[in-house]
Amino acid sequence: MIARRGVLALTLFAAVACAVPYQPAQRYLPMMSERAFDRAVSVVRAEYPRLAVVNEPAFRIQSNWIPHDPVGLTGEKRATVYVEQGMLSVVVETRYLGVGLTGAPAWSAVRGDPGLERALLDKLVAALGQP
Repeated sequence: MIARRGVLALTLFAAVACAVPYQPAQRYLPMMSERAFDRAVSVVRAEYPRLAVVNEPAFRIQSNWIPHDPVGLTGEKRATVYVEQGMLSVVVETRYLGVGLTGAPAWSAVRGDPGLERALLDKLVAALGQP
């Protein structure tokens, strides 16, 4: 009985640990200049040249997927930048080409890359003149 409780507790802990929601890189920007959106577009475009969404009223910028080749892996990345309630948020998604179960090429699941997100967020904050 005690062994079963231990297994149950471990199973519940694992389930809760896997259910932690994803959090993008964020920085609170209480005030932004009139040119903040244009500056943000320039920063994103310098890293991710093909933009799919440029929506100034919503302060939303999203790139198309572009090649991403870390350590010899064939992959793609895309960035999304948005502001909600004064919070500048950056999401950088990556996916990699591999071999699927049938032996055919297949993309991995899309996942966030915290290192790329922090790097882009730092560049955006510097360009927007925020501390």
